[in-house]
Amino acid sequence: MYVTDLPSVIPYTVSNKNSSIVLFADDTSGIISEPCLMNFERKLNTVFQIMKEWFNSNSLSLNFDKTYYMQFIIKK
Repeated sequence: MYVTDLPSVIPYTVSNKNSSIVLFADDTSGIISEPCLMNFERKLNTVFQIMKEWFNSNSLSLNFDKTYYMQFIIKK
């Protein structure tokens, strides 16, 4: 229950609304939809920075050893 407000922080701080946080049990997933690779990387870094600041302000820590990202590319 401690992280239930985290998803509400991300969409309002990233310029494009194509980013969100999904919580399930003890896992947290960030979803970023962006066709441009440079913008994707920028948004990814922004989301990680926001999450890091949120964790710090709530006296929590983000375990970067257990943090991964996966990029899916679709062909039209």
